[in-house]
Amino acid sequence: MVGFTKDGVTKVIQYFHTLLRYNQWANRLLFEACTKLSSDEYIGKNDMYFGSIHSCLNHVLLVDQLWKARAQGRAYQPSALDQVLYPDLNSLEAARGAQDESLLAWVERLSNEDLEKPITYHAVARQEKVQTRTIGQILLHLTQHQTHHRGQIHNQFGHLNHRIPELDLIYFYAEEDQANQ
Repeated sequence: MVGFTKDGVTKVIQYFHTLLRYNQWANRLLFEACTKLSSDEYIGKNDMYFGSIHSCLNHVLLVDQLWKARAQGRAYQPSALDQVLYPDLNSLEAARGAQDESLLAWVERLSNEDLEKPITYHAVARQEKVQTRTIGQILLHLTQHQTHHRGQIHNQFGHLNHRIPELDLIYFYAEEDQANQ
Protein backbone atom coordinates (compact mmCIF):
# COMPACT_ATOMS: atom_id res chain seq x y z
CA MET A 1 0.00 0.00 0.00
CA VAL A 2 1.30 3.43 -0.91
CA GLY A 3 1.55 5.76 2.03
CA PHE A 4 3.35 5.92 5.33
CA THR A 5 5.26 3.11 7.02
CA LYS A 6 5.36 2.53 10.76
CA ASP A 7 8.18 5.06 11.14
CA GLY A 8 6.05 7.55 9.21
CA VAL A 9 8.64 8.80 6.76
CA THR A 10 10.16 6.20 4.47
CA LYS A 11 7.37 6.33 1.91
CA VAL A 12 6.57 10.04 1.90
CA ILE A 13 8.18 10.57 -1.50
CA GLN A 14 6.22 7.59 -2.83
CA TYR A 15 3.05 9.19 -1.43
CA PHE A 16 3.70 12.42 -3.35
CA HIS A 17 4.59 10.44 -6.46
CA THR A 18 1.24 8.65 -6.23
CA LEU A 19 -0.62 11.96 -5.85
CA LEU A 20 1.17 13.35 -8.91
CA ARG A 21 0.42 10.20 -10.95
CA TYR A 22 -3.21 10.57 -9.90
CA ASN A 23 -3.19 14.21 -11.00
CA GLN A 24 -1.68 13.20 -14.34
CA TRP A 25 -4.40 10.57 -14.82
CA ALA A 26 -7.21 12.95 -13.82
CA ASN A 27 -5.82 15.74 -16.00
CA ARG A 28 -5.71 13.40 -19.00
CA LEU A 29 -9.36 12.41 -18.48
CA LEU A 30 -10.41 16.02 -17.96
CA PHE A 31 -8.70 17.24 -21.11
CA GLU A 32 -10.26 14.36 -23.08
CA ALA A 33 -13.66 15.46 -21.79
CA CYS A 34 -12.91 19.08 -22.77
CA THR A 35 -12.45 18.02 -26.40
CA LYS A 36 -16.17 17.16 -26.45
CA LEU A 37 -17.20 20.70 -25.50
CA SER A 38 -18.09 23.33 -28.04
CA SER A 39 -15.73 26.28 -28.31
CA ASP A 40 -18.34 28.44 -26.60
CA GLU A 41 -18.66 26.01 -23.69
CA TYR A 42 -14.90 25.69 -23.29
CA ILE A 43 -13.75 29.29 -23.76
CA GLY A 44 -17.01 31.10 -23.15
CA LYS A 45 -17.54 33.16 -20.02
CA ASN A 46 -19.28 31.45 -17.12
CA ASP A 47 -19.64 31.92 -13.38
CA MET A 48 -16.41 30.07 -12.53
CA TYR A 49 -13.84 32.06 -10.56
CA PHE A 50 -11.49 32.41 -13.53
CA GLY A 51 -14.34 33.03 -15.97
CA SER A 52 -14.06 29.95 -18.20
CA ILE A 53 -12.93 26.35 -18.20
CA HIS A 54 -9.97 27.30 -20.37
CA SER A 55 -8.90 30.10 -18.03
CA CYS A 56 -9.19 27.84 -15.01
CA LEU A 57 -7.01 25.16 -16.66
CA ASN A 58 -4.46 27.84 -17.57
CA HIS A 59 -4.45 29.02 -13.95
CA VAL A 60 -3.74 25.51 -12.65
CA LEU A 61 -0.82 25.08 -15.03
CA LEU A 62 0.58 28.53 -14.22
CA VAL A 63 0.44 27.83 -10.49
CA ASP A 64 2.13 24.43 -10.93
CA GLN A 65 4.94 26.13 -12.84
CA LEU A 66 5.21 28.86 -10.23
CA TRP A 67 5.43 26.50 -7.25
CA LYS A 68 7.90 24.18 -8.94
CA ALA A 69 10.12 27.12 -9.88
CA ARG A 70 9.99 28.44 -6.31
CA ALA A 71 10.85 25.03 -4.87
CA GLN A 72 13.79 24.69 -7.25
CA GLY A 73 15.07 28.20 -6.52
CA ARG A 74 14.35 29.46 -10.04
CA ALA A 75 12.91 32.87 -10.84
CA TYR A 76 9.39 32.80 -12.28
CA GLN A 77 7.05 35.66 -11.62
CA PRO A 78 3.84 35.70 -13.67
CA SER A 79 2.12 39.03 -14.08
CA ALA A 80 -1.06 37.66 -12.49
CA LEU A 81 -2.55 34.34 -11.38
CA ASP A 82 -5.12 34.55 -14.18
CA GLN A 83 -2.51 35.07 -16.91
CA VAL A 84 -3.39 32.94 -19.95
CA LEU A 85 -0.30 30.98 -20.99
CA TYR A 86 -1.82 29.05 -23.88
CA PRO A 87 -4.58 30.37 -26.18
CA ASP A 88 -6.22 27.06 -27.13
CA LEU A 89 -7.05 23.61 -25.81
CA ASN A 90 -4.46 21.70 -27.86
CA SER A 91 -1.46 23.79 -26.80
CA LEU A 92 -2.65 23.87 -23.18
CA GLU A 93 -3.16 20.09 -23.14
CA ALA A 94 0.37 19.52 -24.49
CA ALA A 95 1.85 21.87 -21.89
CA ARG A 96 -0.19 20.21 -19.12
CA GLY A 97 1.10 16.78 -20.14
CA ALA A 98 4.69 18.02 -20.20
CA GLN A 99 4.26 19.67 -16.78
CA ASP A 100 2.83 16.49 -15.28
CA GLU A 101 5.83 14.50 -16.57
CA SER A 102 8.20 17.17 -15.27
CA LEU A 103 6.64 17.13 -11.80
CA LEU A 104 6.90 13.34 -11.60
CA ALA A 105 10.55 13.37 -12.67
CA TRP A 106 11.34 16.11 -10.14
CA VAL A 107 9.72 14.26 -7.23
CA GLU A 108 11.61 11.08 -8.13
CA ARG A 109 14.85 12.99 -7.49
CA LEU A 110 13.78 14.31 -4.06
CA SER A 111 14.67 12.78 -0.72
CA ASN A 112 12.63 12.91 2.47
CA GLU A 113 15.11 15.50 3.76
CA ASP A 114 14.40 17.69 0.71
CA LEU A 115 10.75 17.86 1.78
CA GLU A 116 11.77 19.77 4.92
CA LYS A 117 13.75 22.40 3.00
CA PRO A 118 12.27 25.87 3.60
CA ILE A 119 11.45 27.98 0.54
CA THR A 120 10.96 31.72 0.95
CA TYR A 121 9.06 33.62 -1.73
CA HIS A 122 7.01 36.71 -2.52
CA ALA A 123 3.27 36.35 -3.13
CA VAL A 124 2.20 37.12 -6.71
CA ALA A 125 -0.70 39.38 -5.82
CA ARG A 126 1.12 41.16 -2.99
CA GLN A 127 4.82 41.40 -3.77
CA GLU A 128 5.55 42.94 -0.38
CA LYS A 129 4.30 39.80 1.39
CA VAL A 130 7.12 37.31 2.08
CA GLN A 131 6.23 33.76 3.06
CA THR A 132 8.14 30.57 3.81
CA ARG A 133 6.91 27.02 3.18
CA THR A 134 8.70 23.68 2.99
CA ILE A 135 8.94 21.73 -0.26
CA GLY A 136 6.64 19.13 1.33
CA GLN A 137 4.02 21.81 2.03
CA ILE A 138 4.41 23.12 -1.51
CA LEU A 139 3.91 19.65 -3.01
CA LEU A 140 0.85 19.00 -0.89
CA HIS A 141 -0.61 22.37 -1.86
CA LEU A 142 0.18 21.82 -5.53
CA THR A 143 -1.60 18.44 -5.64
CA GLN A 144 -4.61 19.69 -3.68
CA HIS A 145 -4.83 22.88 -5.74
CA GLN A 146 -5.25 20.81 -8.90
CA THR A 147 -7.99 18.72 -7.28
CA HIS A 148 -9.80 21.85 -6.09
CA HIS A 149 -9.98 23.37 -9.56
CA ARG A 150 -10.80 20.09 -11.30
CA GLY A 151 -13.80 19.95 -8.97
CA GLN A 152 -14.89 23.41 -10.14
CA ILE A 153 -14.56 22.33 -13.77
CA HIS A 154 -16.42 19.10 -13.04
CA ASN A 155 -19.25 21.21 -11.62
CA GLN A 156 -19.27 23.41 -14.73
CA PHE A 157 -19.64 20.30 -16.90
CA GLY A 158 -22.79 19.52 -14.95
CA HIS A 159 -24.16 23.02 -15.58
CA LEU A 160 -23.49 22.47 -19.28
CA ASN A 161 -25.26 19.07 -19.16
CA HIS A 162 -22.10 17.19 -20.13
CA ARG A 163 -20.91 14.02 -18.44
CA ILE A 164 -17.35 13.86 -17.21
CA PRO A 165 -15.54 10.70 -16.19
CA GLU A 166 -15.21 9.88 -12.51
CA LEU A 167 -12.08 11.62 -11.25
CA ASP A 168 -12.05 10.32 -7.68
CA LEU A 169 -8.75 8.91 -6.45
CA ILE A 170 -10.38 5.52 -5.80
CA TYR A 171 -11.05 5.14 -9.56
CA PHE A 172 -7.40 5.86 -10.25
CA TYR A 173 -6.43 3.07 -7.85
CA ALA A 174 -8.89 0.70 -9.55
CA GLU A 175 -7.49 1.51 -13.00
CA GLU A 176 -3.93 0.97 -11.75
CA ASP A 177 -4.93 -2.36 -10.19
CA GLN A 178 -6.48 -3.47 -13.46
CA ALA A 179 -3.40 -2.42 -15.44
CA ASN A 180 -1.13 -4.38 -13.08
CA GLN A 181 -3.07 -7.67 -13.41
